[in-house]
Amino acid sequence: MYTKEQYLLEKSMMGKQERMIQERFEKIIEIIILYKQENPTKDVFLSDECMADSVKWFQKNMGNLIQKIQNE
Repeated sequence: MYTKEQYLLEKSMMGKQERMIQERFEKIIEIIILYKQENPTKDVFLSDECMADSVKWFQKNMGNLIQKIQNE
């Protein structure tokens, strides 16, 4: 099994550019997950179109999401 410690070690060994790309990808995945959680009836895929829709939705609703998270 791939542990969090192994992942962090692997990530620390990446070059700056590669690490930035990896971190950006992780953030996009997190936004897609939030998008799906807030829109359970929508079909969401790991595609350019869904990524763009998710990021647009996130930018539009970021203030409301922050308040929701802080209240939980």
